[in-house]
Amino acid sequence: WLCFACVVFIIGHLAQGYLGRDLYSDTPVKTAKWWCLVASCVVVLASSAEFHRIFSCKTGGIFLGTDTCKRTTFSVVLGVLTLVLSIAMVASTYLIPVLPIVELAAAAIMLILYVFGVAFVTFGTGPGSAIGNLYFAIWISFVVSVFLAAECFRDFQSGRKEDDNEVAAEGNNANNRA
Repeated sequence: WLCFACVVFIIGHLAQGYLGRDLYSDTPVKTAKWWCLVASCVVVLASSAEFHRIFSCKTGGIFLGTDTCKRTTFSVVLGVLTLVLSIAMVASTYLIPVLPIVELAAAAIMLILYVFGVAFVTFGTGPGSAIGNLYFAIWISFVVSVFLAAECFRDFQSGRKEDDNEVAAEGNNANNRA
């Protein structure tokens, strides 16, 4: 895990040199959480795919059709879906401004997926039931998605309060003119 963190740091440092700006201080905390989800989703996907290969879930191995293979297939799908969604959110923060409701919806989807993912993959006969990369990566993804959903909800609520204050101020200005 330490090596993985070093690789992520080195890639960030190389990107910083290539782009010519300080990515660490310029990146908002919420975007950093999306980046953390990208990294943990890569580990979830890679570990799940390796378990899927080891269990021979597709080629008629001993585990074919078992609960373990179903849970392993779910974890592969979970890794793909959440990786695509988190990459899309990271890309959108750099390319176009994202509405708070869209970011909240994406964070809520991630949270729901990881609530089921943690339960389905790390308990019972799931591939992440033993302590290892998949176990830690899926729990890290879950925790980050909880914090991300809370932050997106807070930003959405503060945006709504600002809109309500603007409407109230416009109403007061209209009443004062009359």
